[in-house]
Amino acid sequence: GKLRDTILDWEDSLPDRDLTLADEACRKADLSVTLGTSLQIKPSGNLPLITKKRGGKLVIVNLQATKHDRQADLRIHAYVDDVMTKLMKHLGLEVPEWTGPCRHGLKQECPSPDTGPATVKKMKVEPLPT
Repeated sequence: GKLRDTILDWEDSLPDRDLTLADEACRKADLSVTLGTSLQIKPSGNLPLITKKRGGKLVIVNLQATKHDRQADLRIHAYVDDVMTKLMKHLGLEVPEWTGPCRHGLKQECPSPDTGPATVKKMKVEPLPT
C-alpha cells in the first residue's frame, strides 16, 4: 500500500471523526491550551476559539505571535518543552524520559540532553488585560 507518515501536510484534511471529536471537546472545555502552533491551518487552527466563544479561557504557547493572540487570555512566547517542564514541576508531576524516535525519525538528528547548550532560556509571559 501507500507509505504514509503521521504528520498532516498543508494539503491533507483532518479525519472527519477526529475533527468532530475535537470540536465537541472544545465546546465542553473550560480551558484550551495550544502548544507550539501558529494556528494557521484551518479548521484545526480555529478550534481553540470555540472554547473561548463559549466562555472558556484560551492560552497560547508559541515562540512567535499567532493570528489568535488578541483572543488569548494568556500568551507565553517560549519553547513548549520549557513551559511544560516548569508546569509539570509546579504540579508535582514527573515527565518520563522519551525513549522513542526523534521527531524526524532519525536518532542521529537528536541532540543529547547532556550535550545541549548550558544557557538559561527565558520565557516571555504576557497576561492580557481583562
